[in-house]
Amino acid sequence: MSKQLGDFSPFWQMIWQEKVEKIVMLTNLVEDGKDKCEQYWPHPGTSKDYGIYYISCLNEDEYVDYIRREFTISKGRETRELHHLHFTCWPDKGVPEEVTGIVEFRLRVQNIPSQFDGPVLVHCSAGVGRTGTYIALDILTKEGEIEGSIHIPGCVINMRHDRANMIQTTNQYVFLHRALVCSLSDISKPVRGKYFRQYMKQMGDEDINGQFQEMQNVLGKTSDNEMHAVEEKRGIKGNIRPSPDIPGDRNIPCLLIDSTPGASVYMNAVYIDVGSIYSLISLSECM
Repeated sequence: MSKQLGDFSPFWQMIWQEKVEKIVMLTNLVEDGKDKCEQYWPHPGTSKDYGIYYISCLNEDEYVDYIRREFTISKGRETRELHHLHFTCWPDKGVPEEVTGIVEFRLRVQNIPSQFDGPVLVHCSAGVGRTGTYIALDILTKEGEIEGSIHIPGCVINMRHDRANMIQTTNQYVFLHRALVCSLSDISKPVRGKYFRQYMKQMGDEDINGQFQEMQNVLGKTSDNEMHAVEEKRGIKGNIRPSPDIPGDRNIPCLLIDSTPGASVYMNAVYIDVGSIYSLISLSECM
């Protein structure tokens, strides 16, 4: 906030001094009508002076769960590149409904090359809840991949020696466990397109079946409210094919245009996220 940092030049001084090349932002500027963070960077396609540091926002690409921005930071005649990864789907003091978004987001952050091998700067609003959960996910994923084992309470205690209250709520702690199940499984490892043919040649039926079972274990348990919504929709007649996969309320589209008063607005379809496109995939034949 500007009341602590003035024109944000101390922030950019830290970025320069510590040779930070990646900023991970886990809060939105405004949440539930409350200011959580001020915009400390210039708008896309513009530049701005922050004290002796000159920041240019080269571009901004928006995806389903996050926004990626590219900056340059200049001091005198020296200019460096800086990547700003802004996760937009994490509610304050809560958790995302699914873990796959943050796991894939972390991989995107990790795969951005760096020149100076400086630290990654992570922040949310208070800097303990979402920030602590993300940092623990990063530490423990690397630890599990290298050592083959992890100790979650030990990691959190170590973080709290440096900053109090890291991982703020029980829900965030549970979410960390769920995210680690995904991040330490083979299904979270991306395969580059040019290697996919080779990858498939190495995969046998047993490998594919094992991967499918692992994927089943990663999925979170459906909430009681969603289960109740599914059962309610099973009683709707006329719009449901035999033996369908009935959606609950979370991802269901409704027919609100030209609907008859009192008639059901339900259709047997579901919204899903595909890359940066929010697509509608119908689970029924043409209606």
